[in-house]
Amino acid sequence: MFYVAGPAGETFGPVAVETLKAWLEEGRVDASSLVCRQGETSWVAITAHPELASLFPTPAGPGLPPPPPPVPPRAPSGPNQPPSPDEKNLGMALHLSNLAGLVVPYGGLVVPLVIWLLNREKSRFIEKQGWLWLNACVSYVIYSLPIGFLCFIVIGIPLAVALLAVWVVGSIRAALAAQKGEFQDYPLVLKLFKGA
Repeated sequence: MFYVAGPAGETFGPVAVETLKAWLEEGRVDASSLVCRQGETSWVAITAHPELASLFPTPAGPGLPPPPPPVPPRAPSGPNQPPSPDEKNLGMALHLSNLAGLVVPYGGLVVPLVIWLLNREKSRFIEKQGWLWLNACVSYVIYSLPIGFLCFIVIGIPLAVALLAVWVVGSIRAALAAQKGEFQDYPLVLKLFKGA
């Protein structure tokens, strides 16, 4: 299994040799692509790796120029690119910092908002995670308004505890999904914003 950095610097993997062969035919990777075997840390040109060199035909004549130097991998930027480990960690931090409001007043609003606003232009993944978080925040505020009034007649107290539990569990589930590079809606959320 290999990780692959494509011609435009996008990173994929881990993938099997058969998948690499199909990607070569599709043009997703070429001779300038870098590969790294799963479990290793060094990136080499795909043509220089002993297991993958057979995927490329040998040059027909002695006067052909060598392939261009490989492009080092960089963070994915397109909408269909898998998120980088840094993006996954930021997505997880965005959702977990939502729980800071349990300790610091407004911490659950300020910290995730700062993470989202500083990184949403750089990463489509963080942008979408932020929209999920924002939808949850606004939805739970809407739910808390009538629950707050119901606290005066005691029925609101168990509802407030239930809403708090839904918020905490939803934050943790969304954080775990972000760490996997996935998206997880919070429970009981109204879809109010387009980005989510």
